[in-house]
Amino acid sequence: MIASASARIFLRRLLLEFGVYRGTSMKWWLARIPNKESRFVGFDTFTGLPEHWRATEPLGAFNANGKIPDITDPRCSFEIGLFQETLGNFVKRNDLSGRLVINLDADLYSSTLFVLTTLAPYLKPRDIISSTSFPVHWTNTELSRNTPAPFALNMKCWVRCTVTLGFP
Repeated sequence: MIASASARIFLRRLLLEFGVYRGTSMKWWLARIPNKESRFVGFDTFTGLPEHWRATEPLGAFNANGKIPDITDPRCSFEIGLFQETLGNFVKRNDLSGRLVINLDADLYSSTLFVLTTLAPYLKPRDIISSTSFPVHWTNTELSRNTPAPFALNMKCWVRCTVTLGFP
């Protein structure tokens, strides 16, 4: 599903990745979207999860010791800090009117919900939202009660999900 999505996004202009860690998926996206006008922005603290997620990922899990991934592609940059501290200013400084690709690997429900609600006003038909863990640990009740439309999707434990938005 991701490979077919990447084939459709050669003309996409802005990929936002939330949860970069060591940059593995950012490198994957960079290799598959050759358009020189595309931009890639990774959001992460690079110091691990700000709170306990689950038994196997406690506070500080995914700690890269503050080290930003070694990515030399000039189309790529990073916003360092919590999403709640960096995304609002990024939105104010950047034009989000082009097609967006949003890659969510935040792990925490609260962080993912913050990203989705912050970016909701800028989402357009044919924008793509991809997630590596959406909504593995969330119940359908959490999604339908706490997630604003158009994100209230009836999904059961998918490990990877890609949604191409198409509003009526």
